[in-house]
Amino acid sequence: MEKANKGVVKHLVIMKFKDGISDDQIEQMNKEYANLLNLVPSMKTLQLGKVVEMSPGNYKHGNGGYTHIFESTFESMEGVAEYTFHPAHLHLGHLYSHTFDKVLVFDYIIPITTISPNSSTS
Repeated sequence: MEKANKGVVKHLVIMKFKDGISDDQIEQMNKEYANLLNLVPSMKTLQLGKVVEMSPGNYKHGNGGYTHIFESTFESMEGVAEYTFHPAHLHLGHLYSHTFDKVLVFDYIIPITTISPNSSTS
């Protein structure tokens, strides 16, 4: 059955840390980044993850060498803007941007219609 909902904005950051950045350094950054949930009212959820190694030959393009993903949820693009320019977020950028080899950032809206397993799309 289809269920209509308001939808939310996901902010996805995919990164590769520079060689030589330790797991301890990454963990410290993750803790400080997670604290943004307490500081930025528009940030509703945060998930931090490490990219899983793919089996050779299973994917045409691979993972591009990216190693970590941060996904946060906002109720609107205005919320994303509040987060983007929040002093705590800017401070973390100044502290840790030198540790990134490459970064991709995407904002996308979760579909307004959700289709459950037993529904028909025709």
